[in-house]
Amino acid sequence: MKHRPLTLRIRRARPADMESVKMLIREVFTGGDEYWALRDLRYTEVLVAEWCGRLVGFLEYYYVILWGELAGAIYYLGVSKQYRRRGVASRLILTAEEVFRRAGASYSIASTKSSNIASRNLFRKLGYEEARDPAVISELRRALYAYEDDVFFYKRL
Repeated sequence: MKHRPLTLRIRRARPADMESVKMLIREVFTGGDEYWALRDLRYTEVLVAEWCGRLVGFLEYYYVILWGELAGAIYYLGVSKQYRRRGVASRLILTAEEVFRRAGASYSIASTKSSNIASRNLFRKLGYEEARDPAVISELRRALYAYEDDVFFYKRL
C-alpha cells in the first residue's frame, strides 16, 4: 500500500510538547527503555517530528566527549506506529546531525538492540559505520550508557 507523502516539520521540542513526547515514549517503548527515555528527558535535548500539528516522532540527544572530540549522542528515537516507514526517523536523524554540526560536534553516535534490524538498516542507510573493534565498542558503550546486547554506530560529521 502506498502512503501519501508527509508534510513533516522537524523542530526542537518546546515545554508544551513534553506531555505528547511522554505519550509517544509510552507508545513506542516498554520496560527499561520506556523508563530511561522518560526519566532522562530532564537531561536530554529533544527534537520532534510534527505532521499537521500532531507529534508523530521524537529524538532525544545529548553531547559527550568521544576520542577527544565533541560527539552528538542519539539517545532514544521513536516514531508513532502509524507513521513508520515513511521517512520520519530518517528526517529526525538528519536534523540531529545538522544540530550536532552547528554545535561543533565531530561525530554522531547511536546504539540499538542487536535484534532491531530496521534500526540497524536505517543507520547504515544514513552512512553510519557499525563498530566492530572491541576498543571502539567499549568507548561507544560508555558514551551511550548502552546495554550489553546493543550494536553501536558512529558517523564522522
